Amino acid sequence: MNYIKRQRKISYNLVLYSGSRKVLSQPVSYYQYDEYVRCNYGWGGLDNGYYLSGVFDTNAGSTALKSGTSGYYQYDIKILPNIRPK
Repeated sequence: MNYIKRQRKISYNLVLYSGSRKVLSQPVSYYQYDEYVRCNYGWGGLDNGYYLSGVFDTNAGSTALKSGTSGYYQYDIKILPNIRPK
């Protein structure tokens, strides 16, 4: 299986105020890790590419799409291999 692991550093300056007076200014850094999996849809290359791992978990439900909208798949999706015309 093809996959990509991505690591990126997130940095910002945390500033806390009490009224209009600055009481704290502190740099903050952390690392964000993402994993992408290669998906070959087999439709002549249309939409083939790397997708964020976890987006294909149909049992978890949609995190971005709402029920009744295009692209929302409510049911446990299965692969039916070796389907051939007669």
